[in-house]
Amino acid sequence: MNLKTLIIAIVVVTIIGVCVFSSVSGEDRTESISIQGSTTVSPYMLKVQEVYESENDVRLYITSNGSGTGAAAAINGSADIAMLSRDLKSSETEAGLVQTVIGIDGIMAIVNDDAGIADITAAQLARIYSGEITNWSELGGNDLGISVISREEGSGTRDGFESILRKAYPDYAITSSTITQASTSAVLSTVNNTTGAIGYVSLGYADKVGSSTTMLSLEGVEPTVKNVQDGTYAMQRNIILATMGEPSGAAKNLIDWILGEEGQDLLQECGFIRGA
Repeated sequence: MNLKTLIIAIVVVTIIGVCVFSSVSGEDRTESISIQGSTTVSPYMLKVQEVYESENDVRLYITSNGSGTGAAAAINGSADIAMLSRDLKSSETEAGLVQTVIGIDGIMAIVNDDAGIADITAAQLARIYSGEITNWSELGGNDLGISVISREEGSGTRDGFESILRKAYPDYAITSSTITQASTSAVLSTVNNTTGAIGYVSLGYADKVGSSTTMLSLEGVEPTVKNVQDGTYAMQRNIILATMGEPSGAAKNLIDWILGEEGQDLLQECGFIRGA
């Protein structure tokens, strides 16, 4: 082998080595964060994923499976962060979860337009969901039976909604005729397409309410971001991220970014209220 050929061979081997090293070291540098939980919070986190991954060498893996499931996943170690549309339960904090409030959200009752009402009280909602009020005419609406739509057990939205109903009506107990849905989008679709239906969803989904659906005022107060902020609209809850112990490492970096200006601007764009 002459000198020229030898030099070329050395250069080629060096380039290949650099490429392999860069690829391997790049894989080593890339961190991943597993995030599970609330179907209310997940659309926001998907937007966070798009922006955050473009700015950082981190991969976010997001699963939308309900607040309770997310909390359980964080506790058993299958998720780094749980998304919840409610505060942690005592059993979850006792297990070691620590919550970070990232924003505030309103919960709004929605009805199919055929119901013929635009305003309701928390006590009336409780009596509907308890099966005591069964026709919209009892509330000044049309003579039409009420189809009650709720989220599944473990839903953060359901927990927040029911806690408000219990305060307004201590005898509240959800009726066995309730139709349960496993996601916010399913509630929206069912109410929009079912005559006489009532359901409840996050205020963050106001722009996704169907053309045959009415967002109800609560005791004369409209469900708006402004009214949640000033406290006049009573149905509201915290949006949180939870970790086992205080956030650390890549999870802490992500949560700090979410609490920063860019993350909070994005939260507001998604219809939620800033938490920082």
